Amino acid sequence: MDPNIPKIGLVKIKTVLNVIEMSPSKWWAGVAAGIFPQPKRMGASTFWDASDIRLFIQDPSRTNWPVYQTQVTDEKINSVSINSDV
Repeated sequence: MDPNIPKIGLVKIKTVLNVIEMSPSKWWAGVAAGIFPQPKRMGASTFWDASDIRLFIQDPSRTNWPVYQTQVTDEKINSVSINSDV
């Protein structure tokens, strides 16, 4: 598994695209179509669940990604232990 993706936590698009090696427009098209993992939003920032990205790397043909209906808030982020050790 790619060491740039933490085991748990949230990752930004730059990290995702460095690992998956695809253009931002192609990634966003896949997200919009529901064939790539769905993001979580916190204010103006967009993140992906690291475990979703790890699953996508293992099985890129998977298409049943959860859709996150609520925005991630600072309070929710502070209650989650984000592992940045890789």
